[in-house]
Amino acid sequence: MNIELLGWATLLGFLWYQIIAHYGISIGLHRYFSHNQFKCNTIHESVMLFMIMIAGARSPIGWIAAHRMHHTYSETEKDPHAYQNIGYLRALLSIWNIKKIPPRFARDLYNNPRLVWCHKHWLHFIVVWWIITMLIHPYFFLSFAFIPFVLSKAGFGLLNVICHWNGVRDVWWMNWILGGDGFHKTHHDNPKKLRLHKWDAGGWIAEKVFNRVG
Repeated sequence: MNIELLGWATLLGFLWYQIIAHYGISIGLHRYFSHNQFKCNTIHESVMLFMIMIAGARSPIGWIAAHRMHHTYSETEKDPHAYQNIGYLRALLSIWNIKKIPPRFARDLYNNPRLVWCHKHWLHFIVVWWIITMLIHPYFFLSFAFIPFVLSKAGFGLLNVICHWNGVRDVWWMNWILGGDGFHKTHHDNPKKLRLHKWDAGGWIAEKVFNRVG
């Protein structure tokens, strides 16, 4: 094992994850697909979904519907990934499932063919991606598949626990892994607000790149 190359691969993986966290997850999966905060073209949508799939969010339709349920039922027994309901470990590791999602939380999503394709093929995609990156080189796999997968899972889990610890709250230092979504109480107070704070990098990028809705 080449320690120097391993270090560079780890750093590259962390930087690659920051792009995924800000552009794919925070801007794409959260602000665009879940909350319709702005408009974009199919090219941006496709790139966002590519990053979302690498992050291992499973079905984006399932994630979006669960997030909408979370906003509707936040801090109650119906909150689908509240640690108070499912336990700390399941929340931290993002290993929760929803038995039945009410259609109203996902009906509009099935009108988007790119979302539907990802919904049907998310597992095939990530398996193929991991195989391809491993065949290129183990360090390439580390940088472009494994690290973003692990950090995104950590981000989802930590958000559901730390940002909901004894009520919804902003946790500014979480933004290194959440792309700006650490300002979580601000988001819950106004789910349509695009930029959550002056240090919300994801919101700043979205403001500069995309047109606001409304």
